Amino acid sequence: MILPKVIYEDENLLVLDKPSGLVVHSNGKTNEYTVASFVKERNKEMIGVGEDMVTDDGVVIERPGMVHRLDRDTSGVMVFAKNDSTYVGLKRFFSTRKIVKEYHAFVYGNLKQKRGTITAKIGRSAIHTNIFTTISPKGKLRDAETEYSVMWSGEGVSFVRFFPLTGRTHQVRVHARHIGHQILKDSLYAKKISDSSETNLEFTRLALHAKRITIPYAKKEMTFHSPYPSDFKNAFTCAGISDKDLVGCII
Repeated sequence: MILPKVIYEDENLLVLDKPSGLVVHSNGKTNEYTVASFVKERNKEMIGVGEDMVTDDGVVIERPGMVHRLDRDTSGVMVFAKNDSTYVGLKRFFSTRKIVKEYHAFVYGNLKQKRGTITAKIGRSAIHTNIFTTISPKGKLRDAETEYSVMWSGEGVSFVRFFPLTGRTHQVRVHARHIGHQILKDSLYAKKISDSSETNLEFTRLALHAKRITIPYAKKEMTFHSPYPSDFKNAFTCAGISDKDLVGCII
């Protein structure tokens, strides 16, 4: 099992680099190790910080200091609050869009526009409860907005930065599908596109990485970076992408 790595820590913040394959917290039905488990073991003082989640069955799920989530297969940077006052402040910054999240992803196809904004409301699918959609949802559609810019385009594949301005579940994945350029190896939103290892740049998981997050902190802005994991570096090699093609991106 690959554990998270500490990117930054002080008396108020804990910033982690989450590996792909590790879920952030329990769903109340399994006992697998999670990011929350790691935080509780390492920073016992954070137990009770923030808001626990209660399942429909009444199971209480601890989420110590957790102010945002990443999907199981998404790798990258996560920020945690180490005390309640910091938690309240970070939640407020998220709700007022003062925190900037930057995701990097390989997507299928070549986008016609090199940059743009995806504005499409998102809701839970009426057919599959673990999937979200921009059309015919079960219940209410919620506002969602994502900016994007293309960093590189190759033969049938592009490398794209996504900046979600809202925080809907699966937002980047759903919006990528909405514009017809699903993320490579997305098991929920790109099932029927390609099983070719070559087309998928040898990815065996969702090709989505939370690269950077910028937060207002101590009267200034702080940016935290997550290095590209090995499968992203391998994909760069497979695609023939060099450091020169991604100026300022490879850290």
